[in-house]
Amino acid sequence: MTGNVVQFPSAKNRATPKERASKSAVEERFEEPIVRLPITLSLESAGDPIFAAIEAHRKACTIHTQRVEVSANMTLDDPGFEKANASTGEAGDEMFDRAQQLLDVRPSTRAGADALLYYASRPEEPNLGDDWRFPDFAENGKAFHLAMMKHVAYALCSIGANDKNVSGVDTKRHAAPDAELVALGDRYEALLDKYYQRRAAWSAKPLRSSVVVTKKMAMEMEVLDRAIRSLPATSIEGLRAKALPAFYDVAPVCHEDTEYNFEDSFAFQNLFQAVVNVVGLSDKVASTGYEMPERIWLQEEDEEA
Repeated sequence: MTGNVVQFPSAKNRATPKERASKSAVEERFEEPIVRLPITLSLESAGDPIFAAIEAHRKACTIHTQRVEVSANMTLDDPGFEKANASTGEAGDEMFDRAQQLLDVRPSTRAGADALLYYASRPEEPNLGDDWRFPDFAENGKAFHLAMMKHVAYALCSIGANDKNVSGVDTKRHAAPDAELVALGDRYEALLDKYYQRRAAWSAKPLRSSVVVTKKMAMEMEVLDRAIRSLPATSIEGLRAKALPAFYDVAPVCHEDTEYNFEDSFAFQNLFQAVVNVVGLSDKVASTGYEMPERIWLQEEDEEA
């Protein structure tokens, strides 16, 4: 297999009706477990771990495609259908796990960044939302590709900052402070504005519904909230991003409330830590030996209980 083309099993390798009726034949096709795949790299690419991650995902895609092809040729009453179907699902899980690793492993070379960008974009398929290779954890799966583009961009910034061959460009001087934190803050603020627009419309109605924000919107805000709180702030722009979740925490919730509520200690803690970082007091705070209280995030099943 070369490039980004996924090879489907040839006709001569597909199961015949007689083979499909044989449980042993089915078991033989799925006797290879979904395990960590061995990767062989060329000397040129061995220094950048992203090449191994790409090849691991590519091979996982091939195995998943082959198992989908086999199970698709079966009927529900085939003796091995359940096992084939389970194996296909297992292969799909492995494929998505490998896709996540593409975001966990940062390219260390420009060649690696180019390879990852090309592999994820798949030029032969213009509609990114239809890419079955990656988890569809947002509308049309576009969030994964956006995360991938951002991942590559950060890698290129890091590579450029450490590249001694880059002359005439002060990459550190031009790099925006707290760029990731500010970007998260921008996304959070857009949702926050939408929330208060809906809340204003909700409050104006004589008979108010109990729903102001959709579950999808609430989950997206929660994810961004956690991400913002996990990053340190080193600039005024970053401090502003840190203030957005705190603003949401202290704002009134009930329609009858007219004042901000400062009983949420985590909102204050979030801003305190951000201010400490920005004004350069982190070492002094840490030298006391005291620890910040850990925030306990409720899981979705706990919230529904």
